Amino acid sequence: MAVAPTGTVPRRTRVGSVRVLRVTIAVSALPMLVPLFSADDGTPPLVPVAAVLGLLGGLLLWWQTVLGIRQLTRYLTADRAAVVRLHTWLGVTGAMAVLLHPLLWRLAEHQDWPYLWTLDFTWVEGRFVSLGRIAFLLFLLVWLSSTLARYALSYRWWRYLHYLTYPITMLVFIHAHGATGVLAGNTALLAYWWLLTVGLAGALALRLASPLLARPYTLTMHRRAGSRIAFCTATPGQLPLPARPGEFFFVRASRWRRGHPFSVVSTADTGAVHFAVGEAGRFTRTLGTLEPGSIVDVYLDGPYGAFPDNAADSGHEAVFIAGGIGITAFAHQALHTDPERTWLYHLVRDPAELIYDHDLAATLGQRYRPVVSAADGRLTADAVPERLRATATFSVCGSPRFTENWYRQLRGAGVARERIRLEQFE
Repeated sequence: MAVAPTGTVPRRTRVGSVRVLRVTIAVSALPMLVPLFSADDGTPPLVPVAAVLGLLGGLLLWWQTVLGIRQLTRYLTADRAAVVRLHTWLGVTGAMAVLLHPLLWRLAEHQDWPYLWTLDFTWVEGRFVSLGRIAFLLFLLVWLSSTLARYALSYRWWRYLHYLTYPITMLVFIHAHGATGVLAGNTALLAYWWLLTVGLAGALALRLASPLLARPYTLTMHRRAGSRIAFCTATPGQLPLPARPGEFFFVRASRWRRGHPFSVVSTADTGAVHFAVGEAGRFTRTLGTLEPGSIVDVYLDGPYGAFPDNAADSGHEAVFIAGGIGITAFAHQALHTDPERTWLYHLVRDPAELIYDHDLAATLGQRYRPVVSAADGRLTADAVPERLRATATFSVCGSPRFTENWYRQLRGAGVARERIRLEQFE
């Protein structure tokens, strides 16, 4: 299947970078250090430390919630994979701070262990403290589901438990308003916390309403490649969403159903979007059973992704490393950039997954390296020429395990962090 020229759908503007986001987060955390410098002389040392941990934890969870709304972050940066990594770090670090907060407060107040889970709604401050304890207990549940019980749970149940972080974050913010005098004793800090609370409420409202932003399309099934890959076209029912090959959409069976990421292979002037879909769950397996010519009503949310802007204009040779259906993120760019500066490694289990084998071989020649693990063994970063490891820009797309493995390999082979770009299936 040849890759068609990209269409002329108007583009949106995306600004910023993940580095700017990190700096913004660091600056936004500075006001949370105020309790360290405003405590009275007789205050136990652990009290301001516990207060700062609680405030910082709440702020980091606030940022995690905001960055978890892809409909918002797509306008901040195109690097979706980097945002996901930052989102994960914020969640882990924020949870640690929020969990340490009541433990230190218990020590500072010389309380017994039941202090952490005893609920008391009979008096005003007790209600706010109890809300914090509920958040603490729910955090323990989420932490257990993400660590000790992660592999005992299906992805669906893990995702449902992960959604608890939204009400937990709101409980943390409400708890801070009335549990201690830290905010009440500083007007500026209280105003800042109120601003964050209102922003959090708005972010959660946007998250709940986000399915309304998806647009109706009709999905037409085409041919299959082997037993695991199908080709299809999404045709807009109204104003088309802007798209370029290498980006991806979340495709929903209905407006309120969970979205599934599909990479754009090519586009048409009509706004139609062409996908190559790998079997990776119940939804994609169902699509794979449809006969060619079948039409399905779906909703598209997007586009997302950074690869169309990455390697072509970097000034260096470009090395693409694709795992299985991850080739859809690279095919158009590899076929439409300077073949003398482009290398592509396509790693698959089944030869039928080499869906662009003919076109890539004709365009890139020896710079196209298909690798079928069953016949060729496992490719490692050491197989990439040393010259490329020293100077080229690397783009990797595949499953989370695939991208993480290749990132570690490339870093271990001496490839600088700033020359590695990742995209992974969500």
